[in-house]
Amino acid sequence: MNIEKYATIDIGNTRIKVGVFENNNLIQENYFADLSEINTWMREINPVATIFSSVKNISEVYLKEMASLTEVYVLNYSLPIPFKNLYQSPKTLGADRLASIAGATYLYPNKNCLVFDLGTCITADFINENSEFIGGNISLGMMMRFRALHEYTAKLPWLQATNMVTLTGKNTEEAIENGVIQGIVWEIKGCIEAYQSLYPSMEIIFCGGDADFLIDFFVDLKVKSLPNINLYGLYFILQMNIEKNLKGK
Repeated sequence: MNIEKYATIDIGNTRIKVGVFENNNLIQENYFADLSEINTWMREINPVATIFSSVKNISEVYLKEMASLTEVYVLNYSLPIPFKNLYQSPKTLGADRLASIAGATYLYPNKNCLVFDLGTCITADFINENSEFIGGNISLGMMMRFRALHEYTAKLPWLQATNMVTLTGKNTEEAIENGVIQGIVWEIKGCIEAYQSLYPSMEIIFCGGDADFLIDFFVDLKVKSLPNINLYGLYFILQMNIEKNLKGK
């Protein structure tokens, strides 16, 4: 029996994340550095249909090449999605945010969800129990904060995060790490508290490259770390559009 496979491809600022689904299950997940590595992988997987989500522009030439291997969908503001988008500028809403929101809708239907994507940027997006996307916030990610302190000052070093966070830094390195990481933690906790005052019943979800590092600071808030939520969201959107196209034929 030949089971149909579906591919989800999420092109982020720093890496490409891909997933393969069979029977609504994520059976494979990989990371690639650039699009040139996808071609061989696609031929091995041989998916029935594929959806692309990208924070960058994908050339029409490349998409035509992919269309010779699989049915292609590209996530953008005009593609039908499984929730009501109340964002005032839907054309500027990033595909990565659309995918994560769709993933929350798919995994937690009829629930209020606050989704934090902790990567190059930090995004906080809220969708309510009626599947209405209200909006969200965007701020600097952890790496960007460390880099900005170095590049926009004369003497501060460029550091990376460790687990040695304290309340008060006793030297410049500690002060920078404390300031960056605690600043992020307090920012997120403040955001969570503000939403919980309006929506006491709410799922709190972390995804993105820094999620596993930062979640240790939120053990008291029952935060869920779901690094694959964007892939599930892409799959949900893909299936919705395939069914819609089949009904239209």
